[in-house]
Amino acid sequence: MKGRCPGVHPFIGEGFDRERALRFWDGIASWYSGAQQGPMVDEVVEHLHRTGVLHGEATVLELGCGPGTYSLRVAPLVRSMACLDTSKSMLDRLLFSAGELGLTNIRVVMADFAEHVPEERSSVVMASLCPGTASVDGLRRMESCAKDHCAHITWTSNGWDDLHAKVWNEMGKDYSFEARGSDLAARNLRSMGREPEITGFSAEMEHVMPLERAVSEFVRDFSAFGRGLEAEPFVRKVLEPLAKGGEFRYRSHNSMRLLVWDV
Repeated sequence: MKGRCPGVHPFIGEGFDRERALRFWDGIASWYSGAQQGPMVDEVVEHLHRTGVLHGEATVLELGCGPGTYSLRVAPLVRSMACLDTSKSMLDRLLFSAGELGLTNIRVVMADFAEHVPEERSSVVMASLCPGTASVDGLRRMESCAKDHCAHITWTSNGWDDLHAKVWNEMGKDYSFEARGSDLAARNLRSMGREPEITGFSAEMEHVMPLERAVSEFVRDFSAFGRGLEAEPFVRKVLEPLAKGGEFRYRSHNSMRLLVWDV
């Protein structure tokens, strides 16, 4: 609609402070997944490798690494991989996966990127879907840890999150993820005198599962906000029209943006 302002992010609408945000990420660590990125994760890493940002002698630091969606793919291509996150549970998952894959060049750092001061700079600093890194302060923090390159990865569209926003809207909350489609990080970098290389990635995603499983997963997601039981009837209202014969089916066009710049 003309003149409509996008709704606020659920974290803002639910009044999250720093401590509650930290608890949130730790609480969802057991089920958090990069599945909505589909083949884009490999495509981003391949692009960084092909263009020489990632190479066999590179040392890499990833801020907000989560369970290692990117780190586990980057590590085999570089000399060393440092993985920073505030969530011990996320880092425990990452280390377990690294062990299963036989990766020995990964180390984890439990810290807030906004406060982290490394002993030495890494060749490359990455931030993949890490809240706060698109701000001028966040981008400067990335640069302060890097010697050669920075790489910033964000969503531009994610249909699965859009379904969550519809549930919030049914609950009477004007929440959305529309702001992610902005070019805030690129604009902030240009204000800093940087000219980032911008590359877009996209994937057609299809989700097929029993309706009750989809409902259960959505209710679980809302339970992280303390609203699981409250959300269930609204989850059903949004998901049931997308199901036939007890099977939930949903297609979405998901997209991401990669910014790379020299330090």
